Amino acid sequence: MRFVDLRVSDDRDTRTTTFSCCLCGSEGALTFDDPAKEGLQYDPRPRPVRHPDRALRLRLVDRLHDPFGHKKAAREDLSQREKPRHEPQPRYQLKPMPFRTFGEALAAGLVINVYCRECRRHARPELPPAALDRCFARLSFRCQSVVQRWPTMPPRVCGTRGLLGLEPPERISPNSGIKRVLLWCGRCGWEIYDVRQDQPPWSAYPIKSASERYCCPGCGGLVSGHWSGGSIVPGTEGYRPK
Repeated sequence: MRFVDLRVSDDRDTRTTTFSCCLCGSEGALTFDDPAKEGLQYDPRPRPVRHPDRALRLRLVDRLHDPFGHKKAAREDLSQREKPRHEPQPRYQLKPMPFRTFGEALAAGLVINVYCRECRRHARPELPPAALDRCFARLSFRCQSVVQRWPTMPPRVCGTRGLLGLEPPERISPNSGIKRVLLWCGRCGWEIYDVRQDQPPWSAYPIKSASERYCCPGCGGLVSGHWSGGSIVPGTEGYRPK
């Protein structure tokens, strides 16, 4: 017992007052210290010293649980890491895309294709003139197909958010050997198929696949890419119905 606060003063004779330990029952020494003395209110040590009998009991319990010492050391017993952690620098340098709006994408010869994951249908919507000046990554499409999952359920509008895809009028065959790139942004939910960097408008904004990536015009994040074709074995693309 490090400090005992005697808030009530009485006529008790301190010379005859004793304290006994709750573990071993031995008599303890009564001491009086200044409450304002440094170190009495809070013990800065991470593990205060325990009673010898209590410490012995804890060691015996640990030995019963792990007699051969096969358990891993606790985190508190491991040495602290002194070497600063390595914070990797951004791997890719972001560059702007050649177009930002639907009007610029249509002027580049791309076609708008929206896919509904719920209905598994493709559609080519016609955009109003007011939507041509909007960013293609920030405009969302909703499926308006009327579906009926079960005969006992009433028909309803699907309403699922569609996956926007920009693609050329004629898709490139997987076995053609032409080098192309598939671009997509998982945060905004859009994809661009069969991107050929040797043709406009991509030839005016080339990137290096090892150190550069396009910047998404919607969220400003990194645009993922998958290179296929060229001198390497052309990758296969899954069945995609028209």
